[in-house]
Amino acid sequence: MFEYYGYPLPAFMHSLTIFGCQTSILAVLFILAVTALATRGSRSSTNANNVFTTIKVVLCLVIVVAGFTKMQPANFEHTLAPAEGIRGIIQGGMICYFGYSGFDIQNQLTNEAINPQQNIPRAMMFTLVAVGALYVAFAVSITGINIVEMAQHHDADTALALAFKSVGMDWMAALIYWAALVGAASAALTNVMGQARVCYVQARDGLFFKVFKEIDEEKGVPVKGPWL
Repeated sequence: MFEYYGYPLPAFMHSLTIFGCQTSILAVLFILAVTALATRGSRSSTNANNVFTTIKVVLCLVIVVAGFTKMQPANFEHTLAPAEGIRGIIQGGMICYFGYSGFDIQNQLTNEAINPQQNIPRAMMFTLVAVGALYVAFAVSITGINIVEMAQHHDADTALALAFKSVGMDWMAALIYWAALVGAASAALTNVMGQARVCYVQARDGLFFKVFKEIDEEKGVPVKGPWL
């Protein structure tokens, strides 16, 4: 993303080897920033997550609509990629599964929900249906602009941006990078919030270290636990 705007970062910022393990300074800074936001309080973190989610969904809808405007019906002639076949479908399904694995975090926030017995099941069903529909629309849209060929011959992380560039929509690359950044921030914030609540309940029941059940009197949320 920085390279797209003409400010490439030094290699050690995003690719650093320590004791034989590959790591990233940017990833560490990113998680620290998300943790700081998650420990500001339930209302602040929820409002931030709502903003991130709204921006992410809007950007995804823009990408879907843009893809439909450049759709090429010829790209749907082969339902299976020649090189992958059924194996490719199974691998794609496995990746999509991990996209759904974050919905269980809604259950971890029941203590902070209004009328959780009624609202939590409704929220889960609504998000499952909405995200499922968005997944399908997104898949159809990017298949129509030949994303499969781009992913086979280029880096899969940049295939979507390259696919839009191939149809003359260079401006979509920046939008895609921002959508990925906002999406990562939303997912990381949700997981940090959920993890803190799980550790809190386990510590409260005597199954984890006591420090994780301490609640900040001013902010009303666990603070020491997430930082540890």
